[in-house]
Amino acid sequence: MRPKLKMVSEEIVRWAFEVSLHKSDDWKIAFTNPTAGPWKRVMALNAGGVSGEVHRFENDEKRPDLIIYSDKHRVVIIVEAKPDIGGLSTEEQIEKTSALYGRLSSILKAKKSNTFWGQRSIYKYELGLLWGKKAEGTEEIKNLAMRYHHSNKTLIDDVICVRGEKLNEKLEHHVFWGVSGKKINFDSYQS
Repeated sequence: MRPKLKMVSEEIVRWAFEVSLHKSDDWKIAFTNPTAGPWKRVMALNAGGVSGEVHRFENDEKRPDLIIYSDKHRVVIIVEAKPDIGGLSTEEQIEKTSALYGRLSSILKAKKSNTFWGQRSIYKYELGLLWGKKAEGTEEIKNLAMRYHHSNKTLIDDVICVRGEKLNEKLEHHVFWGVSGKKINFDSYQS
Protein backbone atom coordinates (compact mmCIF):
# COMPACT_ATOMS: atom_id res chain seq x y z
CA MET A 1 0.00 0.00 0.00
CA ARG A 2 1.36 3.37 -1.04
CA PRO A 3 1.27 6.22 1.51
CA LYS A 4 -1.08 9.07 0.64
CA LEU A 5 0.26 12.49 -0.22
CA LYS A 6 -1.33 14.68 2.45
CA MET A 7 0.50 17.96 2.13
CA VAL A 8 2.36 19.78 -0.63
CA SER A 9 5.17 21.78 0.96
CA GLU A 10 7.53 24.16 -0.83
CA GLU A 11 10.29 21.52 -0.54
CA ILE A 12 8.17 18.88 -2.25
CA VAL A 13 7.12 21.27 -5.04
CA ARG A 14 10.72 22.43 -5.51
CA TRP A 15 12.01 18.84 -5.63
CA ALA A 16 9.34 17.84 -8.17
CA PHE A 17 10.20 20.87 -10.28
CA GLU A 18 13.91 20.05 -10.03
CA VAL A 19 13.24 16.46 -11.13
CA SER A 20 11.42 17.74 -14.22
CA LEU A 21 14.40 20.03 -14.97
CA HIS A 22 16.83 17.10 -14.62
CA LYS A 23 14.85 15.27 -17.31
CA SER A 24 15.52 18.10 -19.75
CA ASP A 25 18.77 18.57 -21.65
CA ASP A 26 18.02 22.30 -21.97
CA TRP A 27 17.88 23.30 -18.28
CA LYS A 28 20.50 23.09 -15.53
CA ILE A 29 20.30 23.77 -11.82
CA ALA A 30 23.04 26.17 -10.77
CA PHE A 31 21.95 26.35 -7.13
CA THR A 32 19.40 24.78 -4.85
CA ASN A 33 18.95 25.74 -1.22
CA PRO A 34 17.93 22.54 0.60
CA THR A 35 17.35 22.44 4.31
CA ALA A 36 20.66 20.55 4.54
CA GLY A 37 23.41 20.14 2.02
CA PRO A 38 25.77 22.07 -0.30
CA TRP A 39 24.01 25.39 0.11
CA LYS A 40 26.97 27.71 -0.30
CA ARG A 41 27.88 27.48 -3.99
CA VAL A 42 26.38 28.45 -7.33
CA MET A 43 27.70 25.94 -9.87
CA ALA A 44 27.58 25.74 -13.67
CA LEU A 45 29.04 23.79 -16.56
CA ASN A 46 31.82 25.22 -18.70
CA ALA A 47 32.00 24.69 -22.48
CA GLY A 48 33.61 21.28 -21.90
CA GLY A 49 30.80 20.10 -19.62
CA VAL A 50 32.91 20.33 -16.46
CA SER A 51 31.11 21.67 -13.38
CA GLY A 52 32.70 24.46 -11.36
CA GLU A 53 32.02 27.24 -8.89
CA VAL A 54 30.54 30.52 -10.08
CA HIS A 55 29.74 32.17 -6.74
CA ARG A 56 30.07 31.24 -3.07
CA PHE A 57 27.56 32.60 -0.56
CA GLU A 58 28.78 33.80 2.81
CA ASN A 59 27.32 31.95 5.81
CA ASP A 60 24.93 34.77 6.71
CA GLU A 61 24.26 35.94 3.14
CA LYS A 62 20.66 35.75 1.87
CA ARG A 63 20.20 33.04 -0.75
CA PRO A 64 17.41 32.21 -3.18
CA ASP A 65 15.79 28.80 -3.12
CA LEU A 66 16.76 27.89 -6.66
CA ILE A 67 18.78 29.23 -9.60
CA ILE A 68 18.32 27.59 -13.00
CA TYR A 69 19.65 28.40 -16.44
CA SER A 70 19.26 27.37 -20.05
CA ASP A 71 22.02 27.91 -22.59
CA LYS A 72 19.59 27.03 -25.40
CA HIS A 73 17.10 29.71 -24.32
CA ARG A 74 19.76 32.10 -22.95
CA VAL A 75 17.99 32.72 -19.65
CA VAL A 76 18.74 32.56 -15.91
CA ILE A 77 15.86 32.26 -13.44
CA ILE A 78 16.28 33.13 -9.75
CA VAL A 79 13.50 31.47 -7.74
CA GLU A 80 12.04 32.24 -4.31
CA ALA A 81 9.90 29.49 -2.72
CA LYS A 82 7.37 29.51 0.12
CA PRO A 83 4.86 26.93 1.37
CA ASP A 84 1.93 28.98 0.07
CA ILE A 85 1.20 32.13 -1.86
CA GLY A 86 0.57 34.00 1.39
CA GLY A 87 4.24 33.61 2.32
CA LEU A 88 5.21 35.36 -0.90
CA SER A 89 2.59 38.11 -0.53
CA THR A 90 3.78 40.16 2.43
CA GLU A 91 5.41 43.52 1.74
CA GLU A 92 8.43 42.39 3.76
CA GLN A 93 8.84 39.28 1.58
CA ILE A 94 8.40 41.23 -1.65
CA GLU A 95 11.06 43.72 -0.55
CA LYS A 96 13.40 40.93 0.59
CA THR A 97 12.98 38.88 -2.59
CA SER A 98 13.29 41.95 -4.82
CA ALA A 99 16.50 43.03 -3.09
CA LEU A 100 17.93 39.50 -3.32
CA TYR A 101 17.01 39.22 -7.01
CA GLY A 102 18.55 42.61 -7.79
CA ARG A 103 21.76 41.90 -5.86
CA LEU A 104 22.25 38.35 -7.12
CA SER A 105 21.44 39.10 -10.76
CA SER A 106 24.02 41.93 -10.60
CA ILE A 107 26.62 39.56 -9.12
CA LEU A 108 25.98 36.93 -11.79
CA LYS A 109 25.97 39.50 -14.61
CA ALA A 110 29.43 40.59 -13.44
CA LYS A 111 30.82 37.02 -13.78
CA LYS A 112 31.68 37.28 -17.49
CA SER A 113 35.30 36.25 -16.90
CA ASN A 114 34.31 33.23 -14.77
CA THR A 115 35.15 30.07 -16.74
CA PHE A 116 31.95 28.39 -15.59
CA TRP A 117 29.56 31.33 -16.15
CA GLY A 118 31.01 33.43 -19.01
CA GLN A 119 28.34 34.27 -21.61
CA ARG A 120 25.54 33.56 -19.12
CA SER A 121 26.37 36.97 -17.69
CA ILE A 122 24.56 38.53 -20.67
CA TYR A 123 21.53 36.21 -20.66
CA LYS A 124 18.08 37.46 -19.75
CA TYR A 125 17.45 37.23 -15.99
CA GLU A 126 13.97 36.39 -14.69
CA LEU A 127 12.40 36.21 -11.24
CA GLY A 128 10.51 33.04 -10.33
CA LEU A 129 8.09 32.36 -7.48
CA LEU A 130 7.31 28.81 -6.35
CA TRP A 131 4.69 27.63 -3.87
CA GLY A 132 2.47 24.70 -2.96
CA LYS A 133 -0.57 23.86 -0.86
CA LYS A 134 -3.64 25.34 -2.56
CA ALA A 135 -4.82 26.45 -5.96
CA GLU A 136 -5.25 30.21 -5.81
CA GLY A 137 -7.40 32.19 -8.18
CA THR A 138 -5.85 33.74 -11.26
CA GLU A 139 -6.57 37.28 -10.02
CA GLU A 140 -4.74 36.66 -6.73
CA ILE A 141 -1.73 35.34 -8.63
CA LYS A 142 -1.83 38.17 -11.17
CA ASN A 143 -1.99 40.78 -8.40
CA LEU A 144 0.98 39.20 -6.62
CA ALA A 145 3.00 39.03 -9.85
CA MET A 146 2.19 42.68 -10.56
CA ARG A 147 3.39 43.66 -7.07
CA TYR A 148 6.71 41.89 -7.70
CA HIS A 149 6.90 43.38 -11.18
CA HIS A 150 6.32 46.87 -9.78
CA SER A 151 9.03 46.28 -7.17
CA ASN A 152 11.47 45.16 -9.92
CA LYS A 153 10.26 47.28 -12.83
CA THR A 154 13.69 47.90 -14.35
CA LEU A 155 14.79 44.28 -13.94
CA ILE A 156 11.99 42.02 -15.20
CA ASP A 157 9.15 41.86 -17.72
CA ASP A 158 6.91 39.40 -15.87
CA VAL A 159 7.23 36.89 -13.04
CA ILE A 160 7.51 33.14 -13.60
CA CYS A 161 5.19 31.24 -11.27
CA VAL A 162 5.53 27.57 -10.31
CA ARG A 163 2.50 26.31 -8.40
CA GLY A 164 2.43 22.80 -7.02
CA GLU A 165 -0.74 20.94 -6.17
CA LYS A 166 -1.96 17.46 -5.39
CA LEU A 167 -4.20 15.98 -8.09
CA ASN A 168 -5.47 12.41 -7.64
CA GLU A 169 -2.60 11.54 -5.26
CA LYS A 170 -0.03 12.84 -7.75
CA LEU A 171 2.03 15.96 -7.41
CA GLU A 172 1.63 18.30 -10.36
CA HIS A 173 3.38 21.60 -10.91
CA HIS A 174 2.10 24.31 -13.19
CA VAL A 175 4.50 26.87 -14.68
CA PHE A 176 3.14 30.12 -16.08
CA TRP A 177 3.70 33.86 -16.41
CA GLY A 178 2.12 35.55 -13.39
CA VAL A 179 0.88 38.76 -15.02
CA SER A 180 -0.28 37.38 -18.37
CA GLY A 181 -1.30 33.94 -17.05
CA LYS A 182 0.22 32.30 -20.14
CA LYS A 183 1.48 28.74 -19.56
CA ILE A 184 5.20 28.10 -19.90
CA ASN A 185 6.52 24.95 -21.49
CA PHE A 186 10.16 24.70 -20.45
CA ASP A 187 10.97 22.53 -23.48
CA SER A 188 10.01 25.39 -25.82
CA TYR A 189 10.60 28.27 -23.41
CA GLN A 190 10.24 31.80 -24.73
CA SER A 191 10.50 34.89 -22.55
